[in-house]
Amino acid sequence: MALRLGYPHPDYLLEHLTSTQMTEWLAYNQISPISDQRGDIRNAVLASVVANTQGGKTKPEDFMPKWRPQTEDDILEVTKQITKELGGDDGNASR
Repeated sequence: MALRLGYPHPDYLLEHLTSTQMTEWLAYNQISPISDQRGDIRNAVLASVVANTQGGKTKPEDFMPKWRPQTEDDILEVTKQITKELGGDDGNASR
């Protein structure tokens, strides 16, 4: 949400908004999402329309990204892989 409101990091956002203002933005986000989810929906609708004009039988849901939930282990594994690729220690090296 910080990026959508023009702040580079949530800490900056919290420095400039009161608790009441933050609560209002969170409530607004529930009514009208200010995240990338809205763009995903818009693009899925567009892709579905284009496919259907070419004889397809699609729904916007067919074009929505299917994000899988990430566990802490998933995030740790990706972090180790990136660190190793950048020449760092992946945490498994023997000392």
